[in-house]
Order: sequence, then C-alpha cells, then structure tokens
Amino acid sequence: MQSRCSTPQPWRIRSARRCVVMQRKAFTLIELLAVIAVIAILAAILFPVFSQAREKARQSSCLSNMRNIGLALTQYVQDYDETFPFH
Repeated sequence: MQSRCSTPQPWRIRSARRCVVMQRKAFTLIELLAVIAVIAILAAILFPVFSQAREKARQSSCLSNMRNIGLALTQYVQDYDETFPFH
C-alpha cells in the first residue's frame, strides 16, 4: 500500500492513515491594498480634526500667557507706587 504523499513537503503532514495538506494562510495583494486604502481614508478624515484641536490648544496657551502677563504687570504696578515699568 503506497501513501498518497510520496514526496515530503513542508506543508504536508503524514499521518498513519492519510495525508493532510495544510493550506498556507496569507493575505492577497488586493486585501492588503484595501486595508491600506481604508486606513488612508480614515487618516484623511482625522487630520483636520487634529489640526483644529492643535489650533485650539495654541489659542488657549496664548490666552493663558496674556493673562499671566497682565497679572505680572498689575503686581508690578501695585508694588512700585502705581508706576508702570519703562522700557
């Protein structure tokens, strides 16, 4: 009785009664391109949102800095007899 798996190959496994052929599971080029396209579309949607959030953070930081400058000037004026600093 001769086995159906006469030549040993890495993807074939011999068992006592039968030869089991294991299929290799890999992504096709089309599947990979589809995934890349979906990621690119999501990135294109999210980039404007991130830039708007970054701009809001800059505005908030600028407003905080202006407030601190105003507080420092107010404290200076109170400490030096209501005179403003000269440049």
